[in-house]
Amino acid sequence: MPEKKKVIRISLLTFAVLAIAAIIVITVLAIENKEKSERRKNASEQNNVISDVGEAVDLMTFFKDCSMNVDDNIYKKYKNISEEIFDNIFEETLSSSSLGNLAVINSYFNLGKEEYIKDLFDKFYYEEYDGLKVHIGDDEVPEFYMYMFTLVSLKNSGIDLSEYNFDKKLADEFNKKIEKSGMNSDLNDIFWYFSYTDNINMIKYQKARDYFLKSYEIDEKKENPDYFSSVCTINYYRQLFDNDDSLKNKVNELYMSLNSDESFGFKGELGDLSAITQTLKESGIKEINKNKYLSDNADKWLEKVYNNAAEKSTDWLKEV
Repeated sequence: MPEKKKVIRISLLTFAVLAIAAIIVITVLAIENKEKSERRKNASEQNNVISDVGEAVDLMTFFKDCSMNVDDNIYKKYKNISEEIFDNIFEETLSSSSLGNLAVINSYFNLGKEEYIKDLFDKFYYEEYDGLKVHIGDDEVPEFYMYMFTLVSLKNSGIDLSEYNFDKKLADEFNKKIEKSGMNSDLNDIFWYFSYTDNINMIKYQKARDYFLKSYEIDEKKENPDYFSSVCTINYYRQLFDNDDSLKNKVNELYMSLNSDESFGFKGELGDLSAITQTLKESGIKEINKNKYLSDNADKWLEKVYNNAAEKSTDWLKEV
């Protein structure tokens, strides 16, 4: 009988130890899950803030190119938040498009972060032979746009990426994809990238021409929410069709509809801001007075974008 009681006591003790161990494991897992959740939240906030600031700085860069000054107070706000961004980066959750925006921000404010951005590029990117894919942390991101925006942004920021030979790799991948599936919307971004490279002769002109004619019509009333994106896309195609009068006339007509003092249709969306900036850059429009609506509203737009970014950064950045 005493032996039986001893066995029961040992069993109870073992059960208690196991129960305590289980509680510890559950607690640790709960803490880890909470930390992961916080990291995901911070990652989302980080990438959203970098996107907002990057798009605004892109517009400021256009103004600078056109010898148009940005309000000093707005400039200081953006410079401060840009410095805070670089001081508080969560590298393991940085998105590819954020890396491109960091290059834009660094270049505009001369922050001297070229080598750091290059190190981030080395850390997050590698190429798989089964198609061109990007890996960021544990996530596979196959979108071409992320490659191209980042590569062009880094290149424009004076960061040498020639060792990667991405131009050739992207050209090869483009040709494989267009032969397999024809033109589709995600190839628009490939045209954009090729407009910055020497590989534009590799593009299949006839398929591109057919897709262009089929997909893009001028929206005189600007009621199509994708109107500005379409305008940007036409910029990329325009370089392909210099000897095609029908396409050239269509492009010119579209630009005449933009090149006026009328509203660009901006309703406060950051995507519109980015599209307007890119459209003006790529179209070669340098005279701000031809786009009075843009210049008259620049400070208001930049202030709004800054406030939006600052609000999102509450739990991530120090107060700036």
